[in-house]
Amino acid sequence: MTHAIPHIILSSRLLSTEGVALFLLAVVLAVLVWGAANVCSQLFMKVLCRGNKQKKQIALTFDDGPSGYTGKILEILAKHKVQATFFVIGRHAEKAPELLREIQNQGHLIGNHTYSHHYFFDLYTKKKMAKDIARANSVIADITGETPKYFRPPYGVTNPTLAKAVKITGLKAIGWSLRSLDTVKSAAKLRKKLLHKTGSGKIILFHDTMPATVEILDNYITEVKNKGYKVVPLHELF
Repeated sequence: MTHAIPHIILSSRLLSTEGVALFLLAVVLAVLVWGAANVCSQLFMKVLCRGNKQKKQIALTFDDGPSGYTGKILEILAKHKVQATFFVIGRHAEKAPELLREIQNQGHLIGNHTYSHHYFFDLYTKKKMAKDIARANSVIADITGETPKYFRPPYGVTNPTLAKAVKITGLKAIGWSLRSLDTVKSAAKLRKKLLHKTGSGKIILFHDTMPATVEILDNYITEVKNKGYKVVPLHELF
């Protein structure tokens, strides 16, 4: 029995070491997943997510269009005389060039949200990502005569490959500091949440593809103005 004691101690130490290694691996994986899923983590690349907290200003951004709801959103923005940024998908822009030109004519910024917005975009190679982003730039430039300066990652996911692809394209990555969740929440819940969480310097994420956004946008802009916030173009927020 006495001869077995050293072996038992050694085995315990090995198990302990293995346990620590597995724990550390789990922590590293958790951090990587969090960094990839959190667009503002800054873990893999620089992403602008909020402006000056000392100024009572916010910026409105709209993703995934243009769509059948974009025209109504433009009417609401014009009514309030505010400017926003539309991160458009290239293949959607190709189908609605008149809407893209209307966005531009009303003084709004147009950003790049990739050409395909493919479900597996985050698994693309660096070259394929850069090509997809460049294709969206080309489509937008052909329609408007201007090349976008800003890029928003599809699904808000970042990784080292995307960081390299964005660097190749020379675009500035833009995230958000308040996600409306207009793709999943009802208009009533959406309005309540947004008004509660709006704060100085925040970039608000909407989608100009959702009826809930159209339903609450007019009232939301009115309410934030009543609270003393100024809605400014994205580039004025930084």
